[in-house]
Amino acid sequence: MNYEQFLEQLKEDLTARFAADLPPELSDVRIGIRDVEKLQGESYRGLSFRSGDSPVEANLNMTGVFQAYEAGRPYQDILDDDRRINAQLFEDTFYNGKGKDPDTVQAASESGKQEPSDMETLARLLGDPKTADLLKQLVAAMDK
Repeated sequence: MNYEQFLEQLKEDLTARFAADLPPELSDVRIGIRDVEKLQGESYRGLSFRSGDSPVEANLNMTGVFQAYEAGRPYQDILDDDRRINAQLFEDTFYNGKGKDPDTVQAASESGKQEPSDMETLARLLGDPKTADLLKQLVAAMDK
């Protein structure tokens, strides 16, 4: 499976799981695949998540996860981990109020004091080849 097929499969599987597992107020989450252009040269193609008509979209760079898959990590394990991580991100965003109010997001960007979000930090970590190598080592150690 190549990276594009991996993204399509994840999108399909996560969409099905989200429809079955998310509470009703989050049942309108849409998962897509998109190119994310970054100014620092860290552009990537990954998964995007948007709830309803929200102007806020979360993007995940899945290249590090794909590298773990290529290194032998079972797809089901990746899907379960991705599900757990995404559930935590949605809980943080929607239940704890992070990014909930578009005016707050806009005010933060206008103030110039924008810190990287948890999603951006996670995406940066997953896209880092060193992190991918660490994940491979961790998976290998867990399989022993």
